[in-house]
Amino acid sequence: MAINKYFDHFTTTKIAKAISFSLFLCASLPAATSYAAEANVQTSSFKLNSIATDNISFSVTNSSNSIGYYKLLPSTSTAPSPEDMKRTGSSILMNANQTITQSQTKLFPSTGYVLYFIAADSQGNLQSNVQYIPLQTTRNELLWPFHSNSIWNMPIGSAAQYADANLPGTPGLTDAELYWSQSSGIDKEIIVLTPKETSVQVIQNTAGWSGNSRCYNSPTTTGKLLATVPMPADYLIPHANGNNGAVFLMQDSHTLLQMQPTARCAPDEPATALLTFKTEDLYGTGTTGAHGGSRLSTLGGTLRVGELRPNSPPPRHALKLDVDTRVVFPKCSRTNKDLPACYRWPAEAADSGADGNGNYSYGKLAQSNVSLAMSMGALLALPPSVDIGSMQLETPAAKQLAWTLQNYGTYIVDSSGGSNYFWGVETGPNGNFADQFKADWGFDFAQYNKGGSTAWVRDMQRIIVKLKVVVNNSATSIGGGGTPLQPLAVPLQAPTTQLR
Repeated sequence: MAINKYFDHFTTTKIAKAISFSLFLCASLPAATSYAAEANVQTSSFKLNSIATDNISFSVTNSSNSIGYYKLLPSTSTAPSPEDMKRTGSSILMNANQTITQSQTKLFPSTGYVLYFIAADSQGNLQSNVQYIPLQTTRNELLWPFHSNSIWNMPIGSAAQYADANLPGTPGLTDAELYWSQSSGIDKEIIVLTPKETSVQVIQNTAGWSGNSRCYNSPTTTGKLLATVPMPADYLIPHANGNNGAVFLMQDSHTLLQMQPTARCAPDEPATALLTFKTEDLYGTGTTGAHGGSRLSTLGGTLRVGELRPNSPPPRHALKLDVDTRVVFPKCSRTNKDLPACYRWPAEAADSGADGNGNYSYGKLAQSNVSLAMSMGALLALPPSVDIGSMQLETPAAKQLAWTLQNYGTYIVDSSGGSNYFWGVETGPNGNFADQFKADWGFDFAQYNKGGSTAWVRDMQRIIVKLKVVVNNSATSIGGGGTPLQPLAVPLQAPTTQLR
């Protein structure tokens, strides 16, 4: 379902329909630029001055005193007639041969638009044809990173093949687990993209997930220097027993260093982590990172601050999901070809105990209907056959999320460690996604199922049970191949000079 159809189904601001760029070159546009003989005005210059992520600037010059009319529309909209422009366009008074500069703001990044203009002379006679300039806004690499064909940015393809995932809406096997489990839990991704900030040492702490303190003054701190990273001097990462994967943008403004689990308990102390992972490039594919269960990215696939907001387009990238691998994965093996593999591309690993001798974790509590297609690194999505408008979703936030899962999907990147589904969300100096979500929608993103007691919980359960595995997702057919269901993200322009 194209994103303009999403907005047809779910009402939002009119400009939000601008998201689709798939028919950018096929939009119904005037065939030529000419001027009616009866209009005693000519436009000597009409050009774009600048294009940014959320705004543009343009200038126009007319040969005589006149009135100009301009309008910015989604690239898939029908081109307006001269009369439409006069009736609905923004108007500007123009003096002869004096350039007028205008701007348009509150646009969406990586989105196709068409800027239209026409002029009327002092007698009100319109030029015969509307002039136009196609354009596409840019994207901010700090908010929307990685190459256009990264696994995190590539849409699901028309050739995608689907297999059952058999995910239960409410994870857990006992009554207590069913009640206290989460279908909308969160896995906090610590995102620090501040390459000009103070350099802070990262010292090894071996507490891991033992429950011991991860703080620098803990007995489990070894003194081994793992890295020195730029971060705000007063930014703290409290001790917690979650994954606490972190990503730092280094001083060259390209290199991403990822580590896990991370803490910084006081502003005058170093940060700590157990281990670091291989680096990635902010402008590259960004596949790998600090998710220990898969070696997939901390930054890619994260619900970022600024996303999943009222009157905004849905997130236009793949998401990340942690699942209870004991229940929803089959028993697997890395060596026995008679058993399913424990992980698949793009994952580079599985949990260390996935198929341990007599102490395996994957599939240990699997039910009879467990899907053999499920494994670490699997891409899950809502098939095109699922009509989101008929899912009886009760919250606008869930409708956005469902659109993203149908058009981009979500990768399984880690084990939840219990009867929960955890979604990767941002926390860091730029803000906290969970706080933003509650302020926007009036309820928490992370909620216990508790018998489906809230609209959000019910919506998440409705979505999860309909997810399927894209079985032909591969390095040569990301998203399943074929025609992408959405236009690719606009390419990034990498800086040519280093900050330092």
